[in-house]
Amino acid sequence: MNRLILDGQPLTAFEQREADRQQAIRDRIAAFNADLSETVATLAERIGEIEAMPIDESWQEFAAEAAQAKDAALVRARAALKVSEASEKAEQERLAAEKRARQEREAQIRREAAELTLCGVTADQAHAIVVSIARGSIPYVSINYCAAVNAGNGRATTEDIT
Repeated sequence: MNRLILDGQPLTAFEQREADRQQAIRDRIAAFNADLSETVATLAERIGEIEAMPIDESWQEFAAEAAQAKDAALVRARAALKVSEASEKAEQERLAAEKRARQEREAQIRREAAELTLCGVTADQAHAIVVSIARGSIPYVSINYCAAVNAGNGRATTEDIT
């Protein structure tokens, strides 16, 4: 059996090295298509990495394919960054709205509890009552509470709240 010999090695070894070289370049091209489901910070970092990757002679005959893959990866990464930024902004706005609503509820509870303390209810008791009402723990309530002291006669008046 005659085997072709090139540079002292069988041709199959050369073919294997060539296949390995081509696969290594294809793997580098595939790296452009990495998963883009990341945070804003990591996407921005990924875009910088892609932009910094030179398309030079190391890509050999795959340079055109690598350039196209790089451009496509940048387009996808920038689009993913915009989506991620919008998503994070919406989440921040939702959390801020929840915080404002919670602060408003807490302020309302403090105001109502302060009104109850005018009737001699302790601050802790007043707070517990108002919180129970707000949570719906007390399904129906009719409370007699002392209104502000009447400035004209110095006496407290009562009102019914249902």
